Amino acid sequence: MSKRQRKRKTQPIRLGELAPKELCQHNKIILEVVDRDPDGRAYIKRQRVLDECRLDSYLHRLFIDEREHEAGMKFRYAYVRVNFHIRVDDAAPNLFLNEVGGGNSEERMIAGIASEELLRKIYKILTPSQRRVVIAVCGCDEFAGTTAKRKTLKRALYRMARYWHLI
Repeated sequence: MSKRQRKRKTQPIRLGELAPKELCQHNKIILEVVDRDPDGRAYIKRQRVLDECRLDSYLHRLFIDEREHEAGMKFRYAYVRVNFHIRVDDAAPNLFLNEVGGGNSEERMIAGIASEELLRKIYKILTPSQRRVVIAVCGCDEFAGTTAKRKTLKRALYRMARYWHLI
């Protein structure tokens, strides 16, 4: 009797961490390979959200351009520093800490004071409706809502980018 060789069954692809349904509805999701089997085939995949905040989502959907996104992120970092008292490290170049200085504790304290001044100046150049939408979207990470509010957000971000000479 000869021994019959059995075919090796491949393991099914397992999904690791899945993004919550709310994130999948409104954000860009990619599948990335976490682990591969010895043959090089994907063994475990997981979903990853590409958007950190609503501004990223609006940028990926082409509602705003890169300069408006940069202005919104600059406002976001200053707003988070002042209102939520969270220490924010601006990893992206040409944003806020580069204007104030580097990274020691004294300069970070100055960054909080400079953030308050930055917000005061921006509040002066924006209309009340633009200010509300910018605070909601950039500061509190909410959706703009209607098309009219999205247009108001775009005008406000354009005005902020022009004020900071990003355009």
